[in-house]
Amino acid sequence: MNYCFVAEEFKEVITNLELDNLECWVNFSVQTVSNGRTTQLCRLKPPAPLPGCYAKVYQYPRWSDRIRIMFRGGLVGTSRAGAEFRNLKKLNKRGLAPRVIAFGHQRSWRLLHLSLLVTEEVKGAVPLDQFVADSLSSLTQRKRKKLLSALAEFTRKMNAGRYVNGQYHWRNILVLNRDDEFAFQVIDPSSSRWRYRWFCSLYDLATLDVCAAYFFTRTERLRFFKSYQCTVNKPLTRRQKKQVRKIAALRDKIAESEIIRYRFMLPSP
Repeated sequence: MNYCFVAEEFKEVITNLELDNLECWVNFSVQTVSNGRTTQLCRLKPPAPLPGCYAKVYQYPRWSDRIRIMFRGGLVGTSRAGAEFRNLKKLNKRGLAPRVIAFGHQRSWRLLHLSLLVTEEVKGAVPLDQFVADSLSSLTQRKRKKLLSALAEFTRKMNAGRYVNGQYHWRNILVLNRDDEFAFQVIDPSSSRWRYRWFCSLYDLATLDVCAAYFFTRTERLRFFKSYQCTVNKPLTRRQKKQVRKIAALRDKIAESEIIRYRFMLPSP
């Protein structure tokens, strides 16, 4: 394993545990969270002082896969794992994402064979889709307002500097509910869609709004947008009305794929 990054406080322990290949990390796996054609996510419980963590593996065992991604990090450019690592480090510095513990890759004949990204587990957090499905109905109106207001502030901080996540799905937003206060962390920021970054920085709001229409009223969603704009107690300006129309247009473009992703939890319209 060629490590591109190891958190300073864990360099010694990773060396002592001889965590120099994927198999060594996977030996600490306690749960396989997801398993796709080229991507696998495992929950790990390594020995102290390493914290509980998640290992995300981008694996390209077939030559057809390696050739397909040649210009997307396979040979040149930035890979998906590389982009996610870069974004997580930047967001973690701002308190918006989990800490990266290690990032490395293996190559075969100079072509990318696999990438490994290890991030710290956020204790007590659950994905937004799970939280909404399990707990939203039990929240009072005051808590619902708190939830949306906190999410709007978090999203605004994430989008600062025209950063567009591009993967801001509900399942990629972790919710922490502590003492009636809500906090969030974002995971899997593996891309930032340039076409939307320059033409419409509201792409992430459109992604959120697809499922929000099934669980929140129009008034609540409008209040969320005004909280995002820091204008809760003011009427919408002409510019903001134009932004709302852009969000609706983008939402309609991506609605089909988002609805398929969350069909297990969405109520009938």
